[in-house]
Amino acid sequence: MTETARTLRHIGRPHARARALAALLAGAGGALAAAALGARLAPSLILVFLSWLAVAVALAGSLVLARRASRSAAPAPLAVTAEHAAQARSGSVAAVLAPLPAA
Repeated sequence: MTETARTLRHIGRPHARARALAALLAGAGGALAAAALGARLAPSLILVFLSWLAVAVALAGSLVLARRASRSAAPAPLAVTAEHAAQARSGSVAAVLAPLPAA
């Protein structure tokens, strides 16, 4: 791993953690809202089942978003973002991230 890749990973890690935590908190909020709706609709069995289904979907969706957020901190996506921010040539930073050739 090159020094540039290590630096990009170090820079992106806190942001990825924050995005993953935000996705998990949003999913937990959605799950709690669906559970509250299910409690409100308690006499109807099908509506309670649908609210439990909504809880499962909210939790699964938050896990998917959290995983995607943690993957966005990989050096390659950050290199593309750095190139766009610096208005640099496409591939200029990503080429530096390539592993060193074996001697």
